[in-house]
Amino acid sequence: MKLSHKLCGAALLAVAGVALVVPNTTKAADDDSKTGTGHIGFTSTVDTDITDPGSSDGTKIYPSDTEDPGEFGMIVVTPLEFGNHSVVGAETDKSYDVTKYTVATDGDDKEMQHFVSYQDYRAQEDHSYTLSANISSGFASTEGNYLKGAKLTYSNLWLANKNLTVTDNPTPEASVALDSADTAAGVGASKVFVNNTATTGVGYGRYTLNFGSADAANIESSIVLDVTNSGNIAKGDYNAVITWTLAEI
Repeated sequence: MKLSHKLCGAALLAVAGVALVVPNTTKAADDDSKTGTGHIGFTSTVDTDITDPGSSDGTKIYPSDTEDPGEFGMIVVTPLEFGNHSVVGAETDKSYDVTKYTVATDGDDKEMQHFVSYQDYRAQEDHSYTLSANISSGFASTEGNYLKGAKLTYSNLWLANKNLTVTDNPTPEASVALDSADTAAGVGASKVFVNNTATTGVGYGRYTLNFGSADAANIESSIVLDVTNSGNIAKGDYNAVITWTLAEI
């Protein structure tokens, strides 16, 4: 049976509030899943509540938050945060850049690009696989509202490999857009980010697929949330889950 390992990143769209979801792991008989988070907030112009921006320092990935998938599988997905915004009307363009990912390093916080990581240490010459993702649960609020036409666009993709030189890396797609279905469930089609068909050792090792770069001014624009068909956005917190799958081919 072909190997398949899943890691899920969740996205949260929050109206009039901030909500954070930490990555978590669930197990199934034939595959593994892991969730990360995303957040965007909208506040009503007539809402007088004040949110203390110092009440939360965000979700950070520590070594204990990562998963050891064995020789083949997903390790971690960073949580996506899209900030807080005022409620907007149907005629308003709804495009939101991701905020930088914050990670704790030796007692000091560091802002960097978002990423997913995986590894292939199979003891064989053929290391062909695909890394794909889909919106497996659409942007929905606890009040029962959901976003129609929500799309996550990932760009400025590049792979880093802790074991080999860059010439040994597979080549990721230049840009990938994940769509959410215009339904309450919002399940979207799976899209391939890395298609490694080489059979001569290329693809071996522990990889990080990065979206933008910490030394370039493109982190925020490398993951963009667009909402095209929602009309007016109702106040509330909207969560979505993005499932990442590493599959043997």
